[in-house]
Amino acid sequence: MLSLIHTFTESSYDTSTVSIAENNALIAVAHRDGVSLLDAENHRTITTFNIPRDYGVHTMTFIPDKLQLVAQSKDGVFKSFNLINKHIMEGATLEHFIQLPNISLWRGVPIWHCMDKARQHYFSASFSQHESPVPVLWIPSHIPVVAWTQGSSMIALGCRDGRVILLRLPNSHVA
Repeated sequence: MLSLIHTFTESSYDTSTVSIAENNALIAVAHRDGVSLLDAENHRTITTFNIPRDYGVHTMTFIPDKLQLVAQSKDGVFKSFNLINKHIMEGATLEHFIQLPNISLWRGVPIWHCMDKARQHYFSASFSQHESPVPVLWIPSHIPVVAWTQGSSMIALGCRDGRVILLRLPNSHVA
């Protein structure tokens, strides 16, 4: 049987996404006013990071060392939140990408879902020799993608017509 531990009742929590750290001590909540970091053990809000309302957090993940939280917007833009000095950095480092459990690796290279302003879905990769992410797979526009998720070697695309398209990535790594 489940038992209620605590209810956080901030009025600004119009929650869109929630993430729990691996040790269950920290919780990140994305809401209309930013991203709040909650202390699950002491039942308090540690801090709130202010981000633009149009950022639209899709997923958030704590880096295993619990010093960083990485968020990805619905259009594929990353932000890294430093939990110690409370700074926000645009993007994520290659080191962070490789540590994220919800980032797929294609031949050892991190790839992730993106969507452009015309709502065209595609996947970008972070190659060490490029400063910016590089598009590597465009999803045909006739596929009506409305939801997506990814794991270490698989991507699932949920479609408006009810289909779920699974993409498996080769799991060989670059040495």
